[in-house]
Amino acid sequence: MRVGYIRTSTEKQINGIEQQQNDIQRYCEFKRCELADSFIDFGVSGGTDERQQFKKMMKMVNQGLITEIVITELSRWGRNLGDCINNLNILKKKGVNLICLKENIDLNSPSGTLLSNLLMVVMEWERQQTGERVKSILNDKKLANKRYTKQKYGYDMVNGVVKENPTEIRLLKKVAKMKVQGKSYQDIVDFTKRNGYTKKNGTDFTRNDVIQMVKKRLNYKDSMTINQVIQYI
Repeated sequence: MRVGYIRTSTEKQINGIEQQQNDIQRYCEFKRCELADSFIDFGVSGGTDERQQFKKMMKMVNQGLITEIVITELSRWGRNLGDCINNLNILKKKGVNLICLKENIDLNSPSGTLLSNLLMVVMEWERQQTGERVKSILNDKKLANKRYTKQKYGYDMVNGVVKENPTEIRLLKKVAKMKVQGKSYQDIVDFTKRNGYTKKNGTDFTRNDVIQMVKKRLNYKDSMTINQVIQYI
C-alpha cells in the first residue's frame, strides 16, 4: 500500500497541507500509481515525538501494511537526526520505500540512502544554528528592555521600549486582591465589564482569560497574602 505523509509545524499553515496533498497526488498520477491514504500531522513540529499520525503510519509499517511512503520534502519526515535515521532504518528493514519529491530521493537506491543521510545531518545543523541565533536575538532584546515576545498584559511597547500601562497594572492589582479575597473567576469577569476593562484587542475578558491572567500573569497561589501577590506585578 502506498501512502502519503503530510506535516506542518503550525496550525496557521493550512495552505501548506493542501499544497503537500496536491504535490503528492500529482506525483502518483504522473507515475500512474494509486495513493491509498494520507497521514496528516497538522501544527506539529518535526522535532517532537507527539506526531500521532506519524506514529500510526509507522505502526502500519511494522505490521507490513505499507510498501511506500511519499513526502514532499525530507524536512516533513522530521528534524531530529537520531529519530529520522532510526525511522529510515525501520523502513529499510521492512522493505518500505520512501520518496522525497523536492530532493528527488528514492530510498530504494544506494544514492538515495546516502543523500537522505547527508541532508538530515545538514538539516540538524541548520536547526541548531537557527535555535542559537533566535535565543541570542531574544536575549539581546530582553537585556535592552525591548519586546521579545507577545506583549504581556500590563505593559506596552513605546518607541521600542517596554513600559508599564497604568490602567492595566491597576486591573492586575485589583484582580490579585479579588482572588486572594476569595472572589470567583466569574466575579472578576463581571467586575471588568462593569468598569470598562478590556483586553489589549479591545474585546471583553472571558472566564478563561481571567484564569490565564491569574495563573500566568499573577503567579497566584492560594497561600499568598495580598501584598505577596502584588509583589509579582
